[in-house]
Amino acid sequence: MHKIPEYGVDPDPYALHIDWINTVMLFAFAASLFAISIIIFFTITFIVKKVQFTKVDMLSIIVSLVSILIFFLCKYEFTNLFNWVLD
Repeated sequence: MHKIPEYGVDPDPYALHIDWINTVMLFAFAASLFAISIIIFFTITFIVKKVQFTKVDMLSIIVSLVSILIFFLCKYEFTNLFNWVLD
């Protein structure tokens, strides 16, 4: 069974020589920062204008909402893992 790393207990991510994770996280952060903001803006605009959503539109909205949910789940439920990765 795998153990979730904890801040202050497990080795620092840099000590594990997985520096590529920081690069992946940086690109993911930049993409999500812009994409989620734009999707939320367009979603609100389309709802106000009563535009009919396609399946692809609904899928992108659901993916965005799930991403936001996962962020808050990691931040407030798995705080040790969140702090370990962000450290």
